[in-house]
Amino acid sequence: MIDSMERESVETEIIRAKWLVWHGKSRKALERIKALDSQRLARQGYEFNTLWWNLNTASSYLEKNAGTLVNYGARYRKGRLCRDKNR
Repeated sequence: MIDSMERESVETEIIRAKWLVWHGKSRKALERIKALDSQRLARQGYEFNTLWWNLNTASSYLEKNAGTLVNYGARYRKGRLCRDKNR
């Protein structure tokens, strides 16, 4: 369990990492996730935590797919990503 202040901090870091992935900056996102994970590793039992599992899974995915991720931010700005199906 983490307190509400720490939870807010973790959520903010995850949102920032997601933004980095969305904009094609997977290496920076990976750095953020690993830093967040390493801060938590010192805690007793953290490796059995759902947060640990999710951060590990995301790190693994980014490491394996960093070179193939799409920069959706650039694609959207160029008009190549359309949310309206009728367009």
